[in-house]
Amino acid sequence: MRISVEALSDVGLVRELNEDSYKLLPEQSAVVVCDGMGGHAAGEVASATAAETISDWIQGGDDQEASPTRAELGADWPLEAIRLAAAVRLANRRLYNEAARSHKLRGMGTTVAAALFRPGSVITAHVGDSRVYRISAQGIEQLTVDHSWVAELLESGQVRPEDVEHFADKNVITRALGTRAGVQVDLGIHPTHSGEIYLVCSDGLCGYVNDDEIHRRVMANTADLKQAALALVEAANAAGGLDNSTVALVRVDDAGASGSPTVESVTLAEETESDLARLDRVLVGRYHEGAGTEDHTEEHEDTGSTPVPSAGRRTWQWLVLAVLAALLIAAFFWSRSREDSDTDQVGVPTESPVSPEAPVSPAAPPAALAGTLALLFVAAGTADPLATLYLDGVPQGTLRELEAGLLVEAGMHRLVALEPDGDTLYARALQLNPNDTLDLTIR
Repeated sequence: MRISVEALSDVGLVRELNEDSYKLLPEQSAVVVCDGMGGHAAGEVASATAAETISDWIQGGDDQEASPTRAELGADWPLEAIRLAAAVRLANRRLYNEAARSHKLRGMGTTVAAALFRPGSVITAHVGDSRVYRISAQGIEQLTVDHSWVAELLESGQVRPEDVEHFADKNVITRALGTRAGVQVDLGIHPTHSGEIYLVCSDGLCGYVNDDEIHRRVMANTADLKQAALALVEAANAAGGLDNSTVALVRVDDAGASGSPTVESVTLAEETESDLARLDRVLVGRYHEGAGTEDHTEEHEDTGSTPVPSAGRRTWQWLVLAVLAALLIAAFFWSRSREDSDTDQVGVPTESPVSPEAPVSPAAPPAALAGTLALLFVAAGTADPLATLYLDGVPQGTLRELEAGLLVEAGMHRLVALEPDGDTLYARALQLNPNDTLDLTIR
């Protein structure tokens, strides 16, 4: 088998940070692309950590530690597939534990799409909406299925294919690495043929450039993969450059096998308690990172959702909110005292006559907070308290956690609540005004 590989990542025309990451592993004939999320550089940390962990395990993972995955897949799946699936699971667990240790990283996550080539076949693994394509003179074929809300609506017939481009919440994903204790991984094995080109990309490309245009640009540059990668990034920027775009292109120069394997695909279920404990031991031994943190809970009976804050953490959250409220009140009285002081200086009576019927204007918020923040309280009502709330496509935590309150930038936001199995509980656009306090019950 012989392949050629090129990759390119671009920040786009709007965002300041590039939260995509990729790894090329020529010795293992593998590529990994991750698209991070979380804001304030947390997405950048998530994608880089996941790409590093997956590539590290592919290059030298302990196959004995991957034995639960071997048992799930069966003896017919090649060792490379078992190692790739174990690598993705380990990356998920590492991100999840890191987010539990750091408040700044809370809510971070990343997608992943990986392709590992062997004689006559390619093994794919993915979580989220980053994709793997097969491209040839016969056309373009998407080998992965997006884990996104719009993909589920398409499959159920609630959205038409022609409406996807203008669908408001098409960037809401239903699976990601790092947002849950365990992760469902889609694994596939597909036959390869000499001359085919495989594209692994983030949704900064495929979310804005249609498949036909991707096919046209790649086929126009089959002999020069570097130019093909540049052409794809240029297409993403020509479509607005609204997101980071990352492309990895693999040309199969010699498939290396005459027989083609049967196409297979499987979705690995979330890990069991013993699997998670095994992954934690690997993290301690390999990266000196364990699961024991003040934010981490040892209970996973609730399907491995994001840890529920302890009573102490909830108390801390309420103290923060109380301090903010006290600052608002103090700032109000300070501003009123300043007004009185300034009035005295210009010789105006300190007690101006006011009619009892005259309306009283509300106090202005402190300048430091005016026009920036709102406070959102979310209650589960009759809904599953372990459902995850997404704010503009970024997971914020479970409904149970958000009962303690969430500080949100004022403005228009898209809120989506998804059950642990991915079903949609709630979706709407919500306007939050500066210094609002909004109680939201999801049923």
